[in-house]
Amino acid sequence: MREGSFGGTYWRPFYSRVKKEQVEPGLGAFPAEWFDPPIDTETYLTSTTYRPEINRYGVKASQSIEDWEKAGWIRANAPRGWMEVRLRSPFEALESLLTH
Repeated sequence: MREGSFGGTYWRPFYSRVKKEQVEPGLGAFPAEWFDPPIDTETYLTSTTYRPEINRYGVKASQSIEDWEKAGWIRANAPRGWMEVRLRSPFEALESLLTH
């Protein structure tokens, strides 16, 4: 999270075409120690502007969530894609992968 996930935009609010609703950041679902020491969430997590310079390698290394939706890679139970699934508890992640 401190390495600018998807240029700092991964956890931004967005309208999901798959769920047909607004998806909010939902950062409160994660352990508090992930944010200690405090992190600039507006820059590194919820930015509406992609910033390649804050990524670990300083380059644009991803497509937008909108591109992922168009490609059919997004499911309603994981509107942010694979990384959202990986960050859930192991049981939740498995359940998400098994249900369509």
